This record gives sequence, C-alpha cells and structure tokens, in this order.
Amino acid sequence: MKVQDMTQRYRKFKRAWGMWYAFDTVTGNSVSLKTRVRTEAVQKVNAMNETERQPSISLGLAKVYLNATDPKLATRTSGGNECPIMCNRWFHSSLRMAARNEIIM
Repeated sequence: MKVQDMTQRYRKFKRAWGMWYAFDTVTGNSVSLKTRVRTEAVQKVNAMNETERQPSISLGLAKVYLNATDPKLATRTSGGNECPIMCNRWFHSSLRMAARNEIIM
C-alpha cells in the first residue's frame, strides 16, 4: 500500500511590512498574496494547495463562480462581433463560422 505524502507545496509567511506571501517549496519562489489579513492569506494558500492536489476540482469551481457572476455565460455563444481587430478573410470564412454556435463553457 502506497502512503500518500501530505506535505503541502505552498506555505505562507509574513514580511516585516505586514504583507503575506506564499512560498513554493518545490521551486523556492515566493509570490505576494496581496493581503495583510491572516485569514485571507490562509484561505488563498489553502486554495493553492488544493489546486495542486486536485486540479479538476479547481476547473469545476471556476465554472461555478463564473456561472454565479454571469448566469447567461453558460448558454452564450460567440455571436459575431467579438473580433476587435481586422481579421483576414480566411479567418472570417472558416474558423469564425465554425465557432459561431459553439457554447463558450
């Protein structure tokens, strides 16, 4: 029976000026959590560690959060006017017509 390693990839620490950071134990890099509140830092680091353990759950949660902010997003199609730059004729004729009725999520 294989024993699962329960060490966490990301750890939190607080700098002298009060900002919380996450330390990556694999790469040795640290990234700002952009908060001075300990509970927010704990929540963000837990989310980072959970994403590392189960990436598929993160994708599901992202879809839930997007649906909560914009319920029409689940049924929205690409429509027709999303290209902000002048696209070439080939793009309009083949790719755009093929993707016009695809659901985004």
